[in-house]
Amino acid sequence: MTEAASEEAEERRWRWAAPAAGTALLAVTQMTATVPAGAGWLWVLYAVSSASWLLWIGISERFPRAALLPLAAASAVPAFGTGAATDGTAVIMTCITLAAFASRLEPGTVAIIALMVFDAAAIVASSLLGHRPSEAWLGALGAVVIVVLVGFTRRGHLTRVAQAERLLHQERLAHTRGVRAATLDERTRIAREIHDVVAHSLGALRVQLEVMHTLLVEEDDTEGALRSLALSRSLADQGLSDVRDAVAALREDVRALPDALNELVRTFGREHDTPAEFTMLGEHRDLPSAQTIALLRICREALTNAAKHAAGEAVSVELEYPPDEVRLHVRNPLAAAPDPGHTPGYGLTGMRERIELVDGTLVTGPDGRFWDVTARVPG
Repeated sequence: MTEAASEEAEERRWRWAAPAAGTALLAVTQMTATVPAGAGWLWVLYAVSSASWLLWIGISERFPRAALLPLAAASAVPAFGTGAATDGTAVIMTCITLAAFASRLEPGTVAIIALMVFDAAAIVASSLLGHRPSEAWLGALGAVVIVVLVGFTRRGHLTRVAQAERLLHQERLAHTRGVRAATLDERTRIAREIHDVVAHSLGALRVQLEVMHTLLVEEDDTEGALRSLALSRSLADQGLSDVRDAVAALREDVRALPDALNELVRTFGREHDTPAEFTMLGEHRDLPSAQTIALLRICREALTNAAKHAAGEAVSVELEYPPDEVRLHVRNPLAAAPDPGHTPGYGLTGMRERIELVDGTLVTGPDGRFWDVTARVPG
């Protein structure tokens, strides 16, 4: 339980314990009270004060501000009987109810001080009219000041508890918003994965269908068309596998990155009749599904670019596990001459956007006679 939650629970307990304790003290005080002969009206004051106290308890939860009036009356009424009472009943009742008033959050500081001054004036006036010795009413005034100070102390604690409740509410609200944002990010990521997989697979299939059409209609090359058909089937199978990987990311059961990369490189080499090598350096560490999928897609895009711009050249894929990160290198020889019919695409931009979604970095460019793609993710 957080500190805010524990203080909130403590305040709920105090909300019931304080009125119950005050009621018990008032009851004991009145049961032990003695009233001088001819001062039976003191019982009326005590009864009015007790009734006002009970009214405050009854309506304070629903009408906290309106309940302050009976609570103030419960404090002021017995103060007028101080001079006639031969015991401390009137002072004790005034102090109990005044302490309750001073510890509440609803009244302002000015209202609390005003009630204290009013009670003090009533005690002094009643004591003077009753010819009480100065020591008696000075002691009563000291008690009034002390209970107000105690009430202010409790009031300060309640203020901190109220602030803690607001903080707890803000923390819960922030947590809810964070969960909602994370869910939306996850949905966006999965949508991107499925979109990329479908677009890549359908694009490759369309190319193969055009090749088959050309081989069958224009060149009457049945054997070549069958090879293109086999490649189309392989592309369809790979597309289905990629979709399964994207859906598996929802269940956090994506294949281990080395296994997935190894299979990807072997399939690429077989389909393009190109030397392709995969190596791993360091000890494998599991990555979150988002990072695994991102590195797989970057590797696939880099291999696709290698097949476009350096067809038939050897490709190397290296997965490295240095401390605190995972690094992927894809290298292939630079094309001998640029393709004049080549139209720039969005492959590198897509790779960069993908790696940024998982707080990674991407570096691409020539390195001597090679084109190098290096992706890094925390891990």
